[in-house]
Amino acid sequence: MSRTPEPMELDDALAWFGSRPSERRPELVPLSQAMHRVLASPIVADRDLPPFDRATMDGIAVRFDD
Repeated sequence: MSRTPEPMELDDALAWFGSRPSERRPELVPLSQAMHRVLASPIVADRDLPPFDRATMDGIAVRFDD
């Protein structure tokens, strides 16, 4: 069951959003509590998965005339 984050006071939220990203402190939270949060840095895969060409949709449409 996911936990909803506690709301911030308006003054605290305005101060946080008005601060520069470098002034915001990242927090380490368990994945189960990460809902509705923003990543401190992008996540990039170091390889394709699966490592072969594949269709990115459930089906492929073709025209008979082609």
